[in-house]
Order: sequence, then C-alpha cells, then structure tokens
Amino acid sequence: AMKSAKLGKICENISRYYELKLDDKLSIILNLIEPLMTFIVAIGVLFLALGIFLPMWELNSINKF
Repeated sequence: AMKSAKLGKICENISRYYELKLDDKLSIILNLIEPLMTFIVAIGVLFLALGIFLPMWELNSINKF
C-alpha cells in the first residue's frame, strides 16, 4: 500500500524532469535559430531598400546625359 501511495509523487517528478529537459532543448534550438532569423530579416530589409534606391540611382545617371 505504501508504494502505490507514492505513485502520484513519482509521476509528478518524472513529468517535471521531462518538462525541464524539453525547456532546455527548446532554449538551445531558439538560441541557434535567432541569429539565422536576424540574418533573414536583414536580407529582406536590404532587398526592400535596394528596390527603392536602385531606380533612383538609375534615374540620376540618365539625367547626367
């Protein structure tokens, strides 16, 4: 009877252990993805900026003739 009374506590400990393990793995994955996402956003901003400035520079070079 004593062993079965501890079953709930044991299950709680096991679930807490795997929850902490999952949190650790998720934080590692997010720390690896974060610089990649920053790089992708930077490429997007560069693409948009070039889309605005390249036609302006081309108009400027046509105007000199």
